[in-house]
Amino acid sequence: MRKAPAFRRQHSPAPLFRPRDDLGQELQRDGRQHAAARGYGWRWQQARTGYIAKHPLCASCAANGLTSATELVDHIIPHRGDMRLFWERSNWQALCNWCHEHVKKVLEARWDEGEIGDAALRLDRELTEFFG
Repeated sequence: MRKAPAFRRQHSPAPLFRPRDDLGQELQRDGRQHAAARGYGWRWQQARTGYIAKHPLCASCAANGLTSATELVDHIIPHRGDMRLFWERSNWQALCNWCHEHVKKVLEARWDEGEIGDAALRLDRELTEFFG
């Protein structure tokens, strides 16, 4: 009876996980830290899921006579790494992706330039004053 040939590994496989020490040390292509290093880890995912369950409709769409499902939780005033502001639930709003990527981006750019105040970043109101 012939013996089966022995299997020889040519190289070691890639690790299945990255050690937690390395988490967030590398930057993404856009120069930002990875999401988990910016606070968007497991704890955020749990809080986000609970918030969306309580706020299933996009606040901006609802205020403007439309109905869209909430797709994400937005920080009204950008936290920019301030973890106190990041976890402040009164600074959260439920938005659909379209409102976040189009409406909020325009308003946030104007806010960064000092053209509008903090209250203008709340999208739970009619937006005709900003978008005609």
